[in-house]
Amino acid sequence: MGDRHGFPAKQTIIAARDHVIETNPKLRVVGVHLGSMEKSLNEIAQRLDRYPNFAIDTGGRLEYLMRMPTERVRDFFVKYQDRILCGTDLELIASADISQSVNEWQLTYTRDWMFLATDRTLSLGDKQVRALNLPA
Repeated sequence: MGDRHGFPAKQTIIAARDHVIETNPKLRVVGVHLGSMEKSLNEIAQRLDRYPNFAIDTGGRLEYLMRMPTERVRDFFVKYQDRILCGTDLELIASADISQSVNEWQLTYTRDWMFLATDRTLSLGDKQVRALNLPA
């Protein structure tokens, strides 16, 4: 479904967000979920280059980055290191089994840390992923 001009809704929302960022250069804006552009490092980089007041978070989207070429993602993280926040979408639902939820969180946090900080090869479903081994 699109807007009245035929643009897809997500593009319209991103364009509206970009307009707010551009017209309010002193306002610090964090685009959660990799700025809602999780499938394109180029799109994210264009926004980070264009808007010095824009940052992103990784919440719930590191798996997208894990599926991209390692060196490209590593270079992206190094270049924009002061504008990337580590976020999470993990939640605790009232009816959830707390021990199971805590176990899932530990597995997710461990996997994410290993992807960012080590040079190991990780399993992501049926794919083997080389970690980024980011500098301190």
